[in-house]
Amino acid sequence: MAVFECKQSRSDLLRDLGQRTALLQRLEDLQGRKTALERLLQVRYPTLRRTDALFPDWDSYDFSLLEHQGYRQTVRKIELIRRHLCSRTKFDTVSRYKLANLHYVVARSGILRPTELPIGWGLLESADLQTINETLPAKLFPSTNSPWWLERIARSATSHVMRGLDRLR
Repeated sequence: MAVFECKQSRSDLLRDLGQRTALLQRLEDLQGRKTALERLLQVRYPTLRRTDALFPDWDSYDFSLLEHQGYRQTVRKIELIRRHLCSRTKFDTVSRYKLANLHYVVARSGILRPTELPIGWGLLESADLQTINETLPAKLFPSTNSPWWLERIARSATSHVMRGLDRLR
């Protein structure tokens, strides 16, 4: 099961994320530091390479196996800022209640940066109305409440339709 949150404008996204400019700037700086550290660590620790791609240049690295204090602190700070930016928002609620296995934001290209997404959420972007590209893959989450949640949605929708029918009589 997947949840798709569609965004038409940047202001709509920012309202749902409840973001603050200073935290976003700090997050962007930390993301840049993390990317630079990963580039350096790839050279220093080639054993972290996963052979999961057809071409070696596209292989990913598993930095979670690394005991590098600076890298771990940077990742921890990024997680804290993202958690703070997304706490008590629509995105946080969907993740906390485990409503789906996959969580995606669907938006036009350029509305948001991948660093602004909550942890684990994927990004589907469209430059035109014909194609959708997966800019950032979503993390697969365990989902325990899906049947319960779907039942609640169905009940709510049914009662809404029934009220509309009652008004027509």
